[in-house]
Amino acid sequence: MILVYTYNIYYLCGKLNITMVGTKGKSGGKRDGAGRPLGVNQKPVLVKFDSDLLDYLNSKDNRNRFINERIREKKEREE
Repeated sequence: MILVYTYNIYYLCGKLNITMVGTKGKSGGKRDGAGRPLGVNQKPVLVKFDSDLLDYLNSKDNRNRFINERIREKKEREE
């Protein structure tokens, strides 16, 4: 795939129009190691809450920790 790039360059007092023709390299797209690193033992999950529970959940300082602790408590009681 050949792409054409046009650049306006101000050189001294004049204006030059330079057109560069070439193939696009490895710019753009997903890169290894890019983005926010995931937690060691964590995976994002979408959960829907009822509005009355959401108000209570939003009142907590750390919602993720709160949910994890409650699930662990429930899991221990069931075992």
